[in-house]
Amino acid sequence: MLGLLFLLITTPEPTGFTAFSIGFPSLLIALKFVVQKKVDMKRSQIIIVGVAPVIIWVEHILLCTTLALSAMWANQMLGIPLLGSSFFSIITTMACVCAIWPFLNLAYQRRQSADL
Repeated sequence: MLGLLFLLITTPEPTGFTAFSIGFPSLLIALKFVVQKKVDMKRSQIIIVGVAPVIIWVEHILLCTTLALSAMWANQMLGIPLLGSSFFSIITTMACVCAIWPFLNLAYQRRQSADL
C-alpha cells in the first residue's frame, strides 16, 4: 500500500520496475487467504468489534485500500485520470464500497438491535 501511495504521489514514468499491474496486489491478497492458518490467542488479547476481532477489520480495510490504489496506479500508467472512465475505476469504486460495507452492515445491525 505504501509503495502504491509513493508511486501515485511521485508519478514516475512506467518502467519495468514500476509497471506492475493490479494483478500483483490481487495475487498477494489471494495468496494471503490460501496460506492463512489458525492463530491461537488468549481470549483477553482479542478486542471484538461486532462479531470479529479488530485485526480482521484493519486487515480488511488495508486489503481494500491496496486494491483501490493499484487500480488507480493502473489508470495512471495508462495515462487516464486517476478516477477517469475505465475498467480500473470500477475496481477502485468496488474496493471502496467493499471497504465500508461491513461497517455499514454493523451500524445497521446495531440500530436494529437498539430499536427492539
